[in-house]
Amino acid sequence: MVEENLLTSAVRGKGRVAIVHHWDADGIASAALVIEEVRRANPDAKTLNRSPTIGRWALDAEEIDHLRGWGPDLLVIVDLAIRDDDLDAILDGLPGVPAVMVDHHRAEVPGHPRLVYHNPVAEGGAETDFPACTWVLRHLLGRGMDLLTVLGVFGDRGRGVEDEPVWRDLGPWLEVSDLTWDDMHLLVDLVDSSAKRVDREDVDNAVGLLLEGWKEPLGLVGLDAWNRGNDEVERALIEQLQNGPETEVGSTLIKTINTPYLVISTAARRLVRTRDNPVVVVVNMGYSGGEVQVYVRRTGELDLAPMIPRMRDRGLSAGGKSEVLGVIVPRSDLEDVMGEILGYLEDPGAPRYDDQ
Repeated sequence: MVEENLLTSAVRGKGRVAIVHHWDADGIASAALVIEEVRRANPDAKTLNRSPTIGRWALDAEEIDHLRGWGPDLLVIVDLAIRDDDLDAILDGLPGVPAVMVDHHRAEVPGHPRLVYHNPVAEGGAETDFPACTWVLRHLLGRGMDLLTVLGVFGDRGRGVEDEPVWRDLGPWLEVSDLTWDDMHLLVDLVDSSAKRVDREDVDNAVGLLLEGWKEPLGLVGLDAWNRGNDEVERALIEQLQNGPETEVGSTLIKTINTPYLVISTAARRLVRTRDNPVVVVVNMGYSGGEVQVYVRRTGELDLAPMIPRMRDRGLSAGGKSEVLGVIVPRSDLEDVMGEILGYLEDPGAPRYDDQ
C-alpha cells in the first residue's frame, strides 16, 4: 500500500479547512491545488481561502479573528515564508487547530507542535529544483503537469524560466498546451492583477475563478474583469517607469516610484530585464502613509536570502528568495535600511549593522 502524503492525510476527515496563501499567481494557484485535494479526499468539506493584507507576509489580529470565527478544524498555509513569531500568533489565535504549511522559500524549519511543515528547500533542496510552491505541491501530491501546477513556476520565474532546469519539463508541456508562451505570461499577469490593484477580495475570488476555469485556459485569458484590471495596472506601471526618478550606486540601479498599486516586483523584474545593471532596487514611496516598500532583484550569483532574517531582526515585514528581497519599511527608517541593503550589495561579507 502506498503511503498517503502528509497533506492528504491531514485533510482527510476534516470538515472545515482554511487556506492562507500568498497573493500572487503562485499562491493563488497553490490555494486552488489545496482546495482540489480537499474536495478529492473529503467531498463534503467546506473551504475558506484568504490572503494576508496585500504586501505583507503575516495575518494581523483582525484577520486571525476572522479565521477563528469561521471555525476551521484544519489550517493550511501555502507559499508564505512567515516569521516564527507571526506564525505563533496565527496558531495561538486558533487554539487546538492543527496546521500544515507547504512552501518553497529558503527558511528555517519552524517547530510549532501543531504544525506539519513541508518545504524541500528549507530541508536542503535546491531552489532551482523547487522554483514555486505549485511545483512543490505537484511533487507532494504526485500530481501530473497541468495548468495549476505550472502556473506558479511561470509566475515566480518570469520570462527567464526557459533558461532554468525546470524548463526541461515545462517546455514539452507548453508545446502541447492550448496556451502559447505569451499566453502563459499574460495569464500570470491577469491572475496577479487583483493583488497589484490591492484588491484582496478579488485576490481571494481569483482562487475560485482558477478552480472553475483552469481546464479551459483560453477562457481564463479572455476574462473581461481580469483584462480590465491588468490594463489598469499596466498603465500605472508604465507611467512610474517612465517618470520615476532613478540613480546609480556603483552598478546598482535605484528606482523610486510613487503609486498605490503593488507593481514594485514587476517594475524590478522589468528593469532587470531591460537594463544593464546586475542589481535593481525599487523604492515605492506610495505604499502607505507611514510605510515604504523596498524591493531588490538581482541577476548573477549574489545571494539575497541572508538579508531576509536581517530585515526581520529589525522587526520589519520581509520576504524573498536568493534572487529577490522585499521589505516594508517605516518612512523614518528608510535611510538606515537602505544603507544596510546597499552595504550588503557592495560587500555581502561586511558586518551587520548591529555587529559594528
